[in-house]
Amino acid sequence: MFSVCWYLAMRLVFERRRAPDGGGDVGSRRGRLYAWIVWAVLIALTGIVTAGLLDLVDPLVPDGDWHWLVGSLFVIVVWRAQMWSLRPFLRRYLPA
Repeated sequence: MFSVCWYLAMRLVFERRRAPDGGGDVGSRRGRLYAWIVWAVLIALTGIVTAGLLDLVDPLVPDGDWHWLVGSLFVIVVWRAQMWSLRPFLRRYLPA
């Protein structure tokens, strides 16, 4: 949820900085919908892969007070690392 809110906030900020283009056309709206679909699919796929990796690593983390914290940090780091590694793919299919 935080990623979605962060994306929407950054999109709003950067769209306000752009010069008005006269409202846009239907083709640009389809492009935006396509960009949202690509972005949502990549978020979902990297989330599924991160959950799978967490299941592999979870038995290696000793039980105790730190287990939840280490698991949470693992998810935060691995999910973001996966999204950053997909940046060339994102640049090709998402508008600037």
